[in-house]
Amino acid sequence: LYIPAGWPHTTDTVHTGEAAAEPVEDTETTSAGASVHLTIGVDTHIWGMTYASLREYCLARAGQVDTLSPLYQKVSTNSKLYWDLQDTLPFGFLSDGTHLQHSTREELSLEISSQLSRRLSQQSSPNVNGNPTADDDEHEQIESATMLAHVPEVVNKLFLHHKKMMNVFSNLYADVAYELTDVPMNVGFLRSRPYFDQLEVTMGDLVTWGQPVVVEEVVVNSGFGGKPSGGGMGGGGGAKKAKKKKKKKK
Repeated sequence: LYIPAGWPHTTDTVHTGEAAAEPVEDTETTSAGASVHLTIGVDTHIWGMTYASLREYCLARAGQVDTLSPLYQKVSTNSKLYWDLQDTLPFGFLSDGTHLQHSTREELSLEISSQLSRRLSQQSSPNVNGNPTADDDEHEQIESATMLAHVPEVVNKLFLHHKKMMNVFSNLYADVAYELTDVPMNVGFLRSRPYFDQLEVTMGDLVTWGQPVVVEEVVVNSGFGGKPSGGGMGGGGGAKKAKKKKKKKK
């Protein structure tokens, strides 16, 4: 039985099998046979592999603020928008096979960009009265166009990030399952701990790369009135402001 992320569920291995054929009053009675409940998964929303992460990093590369961050505070968890943005990017694990239809990374980027636009089409920015305004709509259109321009760059980064993360997870599960590393008392936690450190480092690299572009204002003065000059003979007619962007680590 496969239960997708986001579906609340409970498990019960009591009063099952042949022992459940007749009413049982003793709550301590267990099933007739052995039962195993196993949960396996990659927390894609934690490790930055969702449409929400894609949106956030696209805005950051464009030097814009993510108005939906943190998502769980800004968007109702009961809304379709919330779960659409929490959906996993189609990079190959537990996907619907969409990625298999694309022969190139560019085609995959176009498909993901289209999917992101569709998911964000439900977004609205209400004013203080709770109703979207014409200015809100114009802002969203500008934000969307600027953000989508960075989709290919961010998709490529997240694709490589996904490969690194899945490689660590594969090594982790293989080591724990087959006891590849010698650890004191053969404790599984001690065997898996170095891999979790690798996951943290890999995620940290992505977060550092995805920091918003910071725009600084540099004041250049004319040199009059005892103020520092920007150079030359002070030919400027007063203070001027110049903007520069910090180069981002790639």
